[in-house]
Amino acid sequence: MGRILSLLALPPLMVVTARAQEPTVTFRTSVQEVVLDLVVRDKHGRIVKDLKPEQVAVYEDGVRQTLTSFRFVPGRELQPVPSGKAALRAKTQPKAAPARSVELAKPMPAVNLVCIVLHNLGLDPRTTQYTIGAIREFLNNHLEPGTGVAFFSLYDNFTVLHQFTTDRNELLQAASNLFKGVQGRPPTFASVADAMVTAAPFMAQVSVGPSGEASVKMGGGEINPNVILGADIGTDTGEQMQRADLTDQRLHFGELEGMREWDQIMLMINQLGPLPGRKTVLFFSPGLMNVGDADLRHKLLKRANDAQISVYAIDINGLDASYDPVQASSAALRHLAGVSAAQTKPLNSAKEAMVAAQQDVLINDLFSSNGQENLRELAEATGGFLIANSNDLRKPMQRVVQEVDTHYEAIYRPASQQYDGRLRSIEVKLARKDLTVQSRTGYFALPAFKGSGEPSLVEMVGLAALNAPEPPHVFDYQTAAYQFQPTATGSECALAFELPAKDFEARLQPDTDLQRMHLAVVALVKDSHGQVVDTYSQETAYQIPQDKLEAMRQTAIPLTHLVDLPPGHYHVDAAVVDLEANRASVARLDFDNPESKGLGMSSVMLVQSLGPTMGLVDISDPFQYPVSLLLARRVIPELATALPRQAHPFAYLVIYPDKANPEKPKLQVEFLAAGKLVVKRTEDLPAPAATGAIPIVLRAPAVPGNYELRLTALQGSASATKDLTYTVAAN
Repeated sequence: MGRILSLLALPPLMVVTARAQEPTVTFRTSVQEVVLDLVVRDKHGRIVKDLKPEQVAVYEDGVRQTLTSFRFVPGRELQPVPSGKAALRAKTQPKAAPARSVELAKPMPAVNLVCIVLHNLGLDPRTTQYTIGAIREFLNNHLEPGTGVAFFSLYDNFTVLHQFTTDRNELLQAASNLFKGVQGRPPTFASVADAMVTAAPFMAQVSVGPSGEASVKMGGGEINPNVILGADIGTDTGEQMQRADLTDQRLHFGELEGMREWDQIMLMINQLGPLPGRKTVLFFSPGLMNVGDADLRHKLLKRANDAQISVYAIDINGLDASYDPVQASSAALRHLAGVSAAQTKPLNSAKEAMVAAQQDVLINDLFSSNGQENLRELAEATGGFLIANSNDLRKPMQRVVQEVDTHYEAIYRPASQQYDGRLRSIEVKLARKDLTVQSRTGYFALPAFKGSGEPSLVEMVGLAALNAPEPPHVFDYQTAAYQFQPTATGSECALAFELPAKDFEARLQPDTDLQRMHLAVVALVKDSHGQVVDTYSQETAYQIPQDKLEAMRQTAIPLTHLVDLPPGHYHVDAAVVDLEANRASVARLDFDNPESKGLGMSSVMLVQSLGPTMGLVDISDPFQYPVSLLLARRVIPELATALPRQAHPFAYLVIYPDKANPEKPKLQVEFLAAGKLVVKRTEDLPAPAATGAIPIVLRAPAVPGNYELRLTALQGSASATKDLTYTVAAN
């Protein structure tokens, strides 16, 4: 068991044994080979399937790379789900491995992000149910493992409703609450400006009879039976006049509304464009108006393609008998034809003049009212397609997944072997100028550690912050490095982080009284040459009752990470990300790991608290302090050395006696106040545990002043000394 030493009393020491330590959360990746997924399309947005390797050039940081493999990969074949005995056989028979032209590890595949965007959605129960059902269909049956999905709302602003995650269950739960994020918004112009397809323009006709009497006839606003089939819509005079007023709004404001909606699309492209890799947008919308400016649309669609954004538009009206844009357009065309025929005659009356004026209304309507066709243009011009006029979404969603997964695979070995965690840029050029290519624009250069895996989306956010030209720093946090047990290659070291909870945003969760804090740490350990020798990440979410939030904000969140390092000088680049507030802070820590042979001694650290541990005692964990055979306490380091007046300071260290030395180990404690020696004492230590460690907790005085603890491990003629300085405030 461990030992608590006091400067006034030194009780006996205790040692225990326990189970092995659980693995630390880390991420690994490799750039020994880079695998690029290339999506190549022609000018019409169609996927090109006949590209040759000699027509492709890949550049990394401006240097052309030699391709070791190039092949076309069709979208996955979607097999029907077996049933009955066939299903039983499918479960019991081994699966055949997919055929590949080359059997290579795929350490750097393209980053595929799915952005589910709710565009101008109101609170209509039918379209809400349709939208949620479509999202659930995609998540349950078509979401590829490892694909990051996020929810957005596109209205006056482009708003994140739920951040990117690969957790299917979390996404399904979030889908049920999506429309809580858009409550209170008024119906959009597009959802109420379809009056032209449901009513004639409202007008007043003044006529003078043969005898000179004048009359006024009010007209317009009538229901168009060719468009609204079986709809439960009021037909009284007031309702018809209201529909006619909407038609008049469409005439005067349609172009402005179209500009607003295409501005929304540009806002979405600008926000999603900087995200890494290919972006697939599932765009749920009631329709999109057209501004009629071909140049503007062309520039916008080109920007979407340059940003590697493919839009798959879903018309949320689904299969609804009360909404048929084709019939609406046909009715308008017939009306326009009649107006044109009437205009070939002289205009002999005010009525005829008013009828002729309807031509402008109808031309404008034909240009903008068919929101479904405008959605189709947005989708097909960016490589996607429109899903509309169907309540069966299984096949369309299967097609989405198949198209997203259709690509060329290009593999190369990077010329540079400097793995410093830096973002390396990638540019792909094609010999054919009529084609466009989508691919990842870079990757983070990290070495191939054993058990390498892909960085998660959260880790990529941290790596991006570390690679920013001006690394962000919006809140402060403490970092430290401690040296522990000698190893065959050097020493076991520990990185410690202390994150003040007051600096992280907390958000109330729907239908609960819980506040959520969500944070992550991403760190790169580099040697004196700048080479990454270890990586660490930890993502943590806290669900805090409302009445406990203020107390939580008064605490610091501790994290530790163990790493085996050879002797030398190191630095740690660490990014702490507040995932609720979408902000990050980057800091750097330099430390030395001196050579340790024979008698060993850990760094000495202040203790914030001795917390509980889960499960059995784990003596292989240097932060576990045994207090009995079956119980240990977790040592939480205190990274600050300036302590408040009410502090009760403890110090923690571990001694590692030399197994080749027969002498019994001892500990010499020297306590200095304001530079003057106050206490000097030497105590015998018991034999170490099976791990060779003797953990010790030292209780120190908390009187205001400046202090130094000088601790020396003794074993015969061998010695090792470490010290710790701290200050206790006067008030």
